Amino acid sequence: MFPKKIKACILFLLLTVPAALGAVWCAKHAYRYHLAVHPLPYSPEQGALLEKHRQDKRNARLNPHAPVLFLGSSTMEFWLKEGKHSWETWFSPLGCLNLGTRSETTGNLLWRLNDGLTSPLAPRIIVLYSGVNNLGVQKSLGWTAFQGNVAIVKKIREIYSPETTAIIVIPPLIAQKGSRMETFRNCLLQHDFGENVHVLPLHFFLPGKDASLYTWDGLHLNALGYEAISPPLFRFLQQLLSRSSF
Repeated sequence: MFPKKIKACILFLLLTVPAALGAVWCAKHAYRYHLAVHPLPYSPEQGALLEKHRQDKRNARLNPHAPVLFLGSSTMEFWLKEGKHSWETWFSPLGCLNLGTRSETTGNLLWRLNDGLTSPLAPRIIVLYSGVNNLGVQKSLGWTAFQGNVAIVKKIREIYSPETTAIIVIPPLIAQKGSRMETFRNCLLQHDFGENVHVLPLHFFLPGKDASLYTWDGLHLNALGYEAISPPLFRFLQQLLSRSSF
């Protein structure tokens, strides 16, 4: 039998440790939520990304009449690299402008928008793929990354009205069953973002359980992955652009 003092200590630990761990968990994810829904500048250690942002602003000034703007993380940026053939086949002829940036979180994109990233532009359509790095870099919950997308759409709507600009939100293209990424995807699919915002489930065009067929690292698309999703996105863009007004 344990002495009474030891029993009391064990009981105290059983009662307090879970509560303390729960408080730590809540505080950690509350902070990550804050990072997702508020503008997050690049840190001094992210000098290359800051320079990329400056270059993107210059590209925007050089292409003020681009009808379609791509925003988001590496999946967008790499459309110009791994997916270059698909980009040149389907999107360059439309005059699309791609300002995607690797490692970008929803908070980073909010900061970029606040910093005038799109100021010279008047796009008819904005294609958004953001939030994956909230899960990968910041270890956030799927719901948190979803709320980051809600904040981005709200910010875009402060700049462009639904009467002038459509928004296409693309949910995560690669998501394992039961993962935080799948939760993130489902939140986007089930949410009503409001007038002239379309959630486009392009992951349906990447069939099968083997992600390696369409990616080079289990997450980022390879050329085949981009070839699979480009035609359906192109058709939807054409459909929207063919409208005389929204």
